[in-house]
Formats: sequence, C-alpha cells, structure tokens
Amino acid sequence: EPLPVVIQLHGYLSGADGQIAMSAIDPLAESAGFVVLTPQGSGDLPYWNAVPHGDLPDDLGFVRTLIDDVTAHRCVDPARVYVVGMSNGAFLTSLVACRLADRVAAVAAVAGLQTPKDCDPSRAMPVLAIHGTGDTFVPADGTRGPALDTLAWDHASTRAFDGLPWTPVRTAVADRARLAGCDATSTTSTPSPGITEVRYGSCRDGADVELLEVDGGGHTWPGSRFSQASAAILGATTTEVDGDQVIWDFLQQHRLG
Repeated sequence: EPLPVVIQLHGYLSGADGQIAMSAIDPLAESAGFVVLTPQGSGDLPYWNAVPHGDLPDDLGFVRTLIDDVTAHRCVDPARVYVVGMSNGAFLTSLVACRLADRVAAVAAVAGLQTPKDCDPSRAMPVLAIHGTGDTFVPADGTRGPALDTLAWDHASTRAFDGLPWTPVRTAVADRARLAGCDATSTTSTPSPGITEVRYGSCRDGADVELLEVDGGGHTWPGSRFSQASAAILGATTTEVDGDQVIWDFLQQHRLG
C-alpha cells in the first residue's frame, strides 16, 4: 500500500542530523506507517533559502524535486505528502505552503511560521503552527530574536535571513486562515497546563488552521529529549504534549484531491 511522506526541514546550523535528533520521529513513522525524508540544507553553515533570493540555491525547487523523486522511486502516495519545518526550516515550510499547495497536502511549522511575500496558494492549505512564548531566536511577537546574534554566520547564511518577514505567529496564523477562507474569528482552548490552542473553523475544502502556543516555551520541539538537553541554549521544552504525535495527528487528516 502506498505510504504517506513527511519531509522534515531542519533549523539553521543544525543540519539533517540535528533535526533527526530533535524530532526523533522515526519510531512514530514505523508504528504509524509513513516515510520520513530529512534533507540537508546548503553550505558549511546549513541554511534554507526561504525569502527566497535568486542568488542563493532554489530550495523551493529542491523540495519540489524531492517530492518528484520519492514519488517516482518509492511506493508512496502523492496525495499524502507533508512538509514539517523547525525554525529556518519552518520559514521554508511557510513558503512551501504558499507555492506548492498543489503538491503538499498539509504543513506544520515549529518555531517559525511566517507570511512570505505574495503568498497565494492554489488551494486552501491546512497549516499547523507550534510556537513558544519564551523563544529568543524567533520570538512569537515577530521580532528578530537577539539569540540569533550568538550564532555563527557566513555571507550566504546572512543573505538567506535578509528580507525575512518576521511575522508575529498569531498574525501569521490569522493570515493563513484568511487565505484558506476560514472564519474571521478563532476559538481558543487550553487542552493542558501551559498550552493554548487557537483554531480557525469553517475553512474551505476541509482545511484546518491551528496554533499550539506553549507558555514560556523556548526555541524547542515539544516533548523532545534533545530539546530538553539543550535547555541552556534553546530554552524550556514542554512535556505536556508530544510534538511528533500532535503534528502527525494534524497532518494525517488531510490529503490532496
């Protein structure tokens, strides 16, 4: 039986190995039955070109080619291809949700949902955002986080971050709801202590637009042991929810066509 595909995009500097450690999603993929692809960004300081800039690698085209390749050579379902991103990977995921809506069934952006310029998806795109209110790298208020200045940079990676929209996460989610034709107002709930869930309903074609906001959460992946071990750098990680399970529960509800 053709399997769903989850493409997970790493954050700046962490690379594919860092993302594999961050999400630790492989056991869930084995039990739930989906394929995971974890590509590597460009450069010695790995990054994604999410603005995008014409003088940097075409990472949007790369994601499209990656989808073409896996659907051509593996037994996977092209109607159930999903993209998940962390931080800089969430920036590229935000762009994918605008321009590859015909190839990607749903997306999830952890610590970095943005509103790219001229976002005009070809269909109502299901979007899940997860963000901590204590994130000092990509703050929830849409500012450029001061913690970014502590990282190593080169010409290409600096260029990749130049021109990012730095959208407040609640604004970015509201933008996605508008693009998906959802209700103008959202509903808010608290499924567990320190977790606020914001949902937009009545979206076109069964799309869902949701935000999971982690009170005091850092630049982290909910439930991740890797994130917890990096608390001195990344900030607090909630254990109230399992980020992998929350993301998969959201994604698997949606398919193309």
